[in-house]
Amino acid sequence: MNFLNTSILFGLVAALLPLIIHLFTRSKSKTIRFSTLEFLKELQQQKIRRIKLKQILLLLLRMLIIVFLVLAFARPTIRGGLSGVIGPNAKTSAVIILDNSFSMNSRRDGKLLFEDAREKAVQISKAMQPGDDVFLLTSTDTTGVTTPRSFHNFDALRREIEERHIDFRLTDISDPLLLAHNLLNKSNNINKELYILSDFQKCAFSADSLPPDKEKIRTLALPFRTKNISNLSVQSAKLSATILEKGKVVELEGLIKNAGNQPARNKLAQLFVNGERVAQVTLSVEPTKSATEKFKFVLKKAGFVSGYILLEDDDILQDNRHYFSFNIPDKIRVAMFGERPADTEYISLVLRPAEHEDARFIVDKIPLAKMRYTRFEKYDVIVLANIPAFDAQEVERLKDFVRAGGGIFLTLGQDIDIKSYNMNLMPELGLPKLTETMGSVSDAGPAFSLGKTDLTHPLFRGIFDQKDVSFSKPVFHFAIKTVDMPGTEKIMQYGTGDPFLLEKKSDKGKILFFTTGFNLQLTDITRRTIFAPLVSRAVTYLGTPTFATKDDLMIGDELRLQVPAQNLNDKLEMQRPDNKSDELKAKILSSGPWIYYSDTSVPGIYRLTGNEKTIALWAVNVDPRESDLTMADKSLLRQKYAMTFIDPNSDLPKIIRENRFGRELWKYFAIIAFILLLIEMMLYRQKSEVAVKK
Repeated sequence: MNFLNTSILFGLVAALLPLIIHLFTRSKSKTIRFSTLEFLKELQQQKIRRIKLKQILLLLLRMLIIVFLVLAFARPTIRGGLSGVIGPNAKTSAVIILDNSFSMNSRRDGKLLFEDAREKAVQISKAMQPGDDVFLLTSTDTTGVTTPRSFHNFDALRREIEERHIDFRLTDISDPLLLAHNLLNKSNNINKELYILSDFQKCAFSADSLPPDKEKIRTLALPFRTKNISNLSVQSAKLSATILEKGKVVELEGLIKNAGNQPARNKLAQLFVNGERVAQVTLSVEPTKSATEKFKFVLKKAGFVSGYILLEDDDILQDNRHYFSFNIPDKIRVAMFGERPADTEYISLVLRPAEHEDARFIVDKIPLAKMRYTRFEKYDVIVLANIPAFDAQEVERLKDFVRAGGGIFLTLGQDIDIKSYNMNLMPELGLPKLTETMGSVSDAGPAFSLGKTDLTHPLFRGIFDQKDVSFSKPVFHFAIKTVDMPGTEKIMQYGTGDPFLLEKKSDKGKILFFTTGFNLQLTDITRRTIFAPLVSRAVTYLGTPTFATKDDLMIGDELRLQVPAQNLNDKLEMQRPDNKSDELKAKILSSGPWIYYSDTSVPGIYRLTGNEKTIALWAVNVDPRESDLTMADKSLLRQKYAMTFIDPNSDLPKIIRENRFGRELWKYFAIIAFILLLIEMMLYRQKSEVAVKK
């Protein structure tokens, strides 16, 4: 037996009051002998014993009345078989966890699993009694819930269940399980019940989640599964190349997985770009296997590009489409800074061979003295040619420029201060430290040439068609050595093994770092055939934003963007995939104005506009883990969460009645106290009558 209101048990001390009162009020009589009354002594002895017995009974009754009244207020309960004999009068607190993830959108016997689960949740609500309270949680929207609604009106609960729909977020049973146990542990009701209606995917239970408190809570699990399911899902979409140009062929790779248990034969996969179907392939994939399919298409125009890979309809539709987006700059804006005109002359000739309106590059040659006043955010690429040194403010601005997605084209020369570079620029940009010079500018020292080149790098992809590539090797007279540093990629090396060209990727931006300069005193590379395509493609590579579609940009993720200064006063709106729009306000931080948007509840393309002109695109997709229908190990769930699995097609109200345990006995204790009070009144009356007759 347990008590729901244990604090009232201190009142049992009051049961001693009748005894204390009896002891203090008992009268002491003196014995006076009368010889003529001796014969009455034996006559009254029997009545005296009867009166004393009644007094003792009255004392016990009064003490028991207090005891049973206190116990009634303490709300005694019992568990087990006897509770069913007494009757189902105990109140219940229950939590229903309904799995509304899109994996529940498959069919069994022609019926959606989610619809079946909703019907069973309604049946559970009908098994509740007046005075019970029920909470409804789902597997996708419980994170961050602080005060879930408690239902006492079960008609309202049933309406709430029927209004729940499939959600695109990842299934999460671990978090709502903990929330449910916290809610039930706060309840004073004797019956505490937890119902989980789900397909019990393995991904729904965190490996490091803490098991909830299983005491006094009965957990019933109703698994909804489909035996035979056909389901292909698009896991990712990635560009094979990172240099994108209008009118050129682009290759996109799509990773497609058979997440069902039926083989997929000759299924169609289509590629749509800017609303137009541009490619398609047929594929066959065995269960649990994956295939990488390549789609080739021609970019018809520059600017923002969005699209998706679409599969044929199958048992689960939500993972048949995967979105992507990227940006092809129509013009790449270049800011060029150099110590001497000779340091930037040949680079400028490559980028602007003649004044044409359709030139791909817009180049601004800016005097070095004006660097600190230049707005870097206006440009896509910054060329730094033989700059002697940088102050802390300039370094910090360059660092922010790269983080925001800009590209830096850095060349060294005979004028640089190695010590200053190593103290300021190199560590802040994550570049390797400089050590010593190679060769000499002033005398005819030993020259050196190029050695190993990584021709698989995007800079050279499409330039050389043959496997064995040879080109006229340039000669170098001056360069600066560097230390080896993790996180940097050697693209081209000298014959000595020292790097000529290094790449450093930083957040969204990139840096190409040349350990020499491009003037005739240092090298003759400017007269070699490799120079023009190397510089042109390097600037194009730096000026092309990183491919926007990322594996971790999924439903529920926050979208962030540093707003360009030219758009700060625009009317900013987020155009959603469901044709709704939200007006946004930029937050002004120390690093500049930023946009934050977290309502990514629908998969598709999110478009940020300023005065109705596109500023940025994001592709948001469903989590590919949700497509994995592997069921969690039942034995582990029983062991960790004390779940009892029952067939959803069984008679749920009957099972609930049979398994509901705990009955409150306060009514019975109150009745016993009342009966004892009546007996006490009758005995007290008889005692009074005897006393009067005497």
